[in-house]
Amino acid sequence: MTEIDDNLKVKVQRRYGHYLSPVYQNDLIRVFGDRVRRTIVDEVKVAKFFSILVDETKDLSKKSS
Repeated sequence: MTEIDDNLKVKVQRRYGHYLSPVYQNDLIRVFGDRVRRTIVDEVKVAKFFSILVDETKDLSKKSS
């Protein structure tokens, strides 16, 4: 994507003091997630057909999450 999302631009430019801060990382992950979700929704809205593939992941205790 060639355009720059304004919210993402603000988050990257803002200085939390340390990019390894859990607060900064979680905030950045949320912004990326919002952008990905918005892109998917926009593509589904214009698609004639779409499908969803679901998979599972097991943790070390062999439980599905």
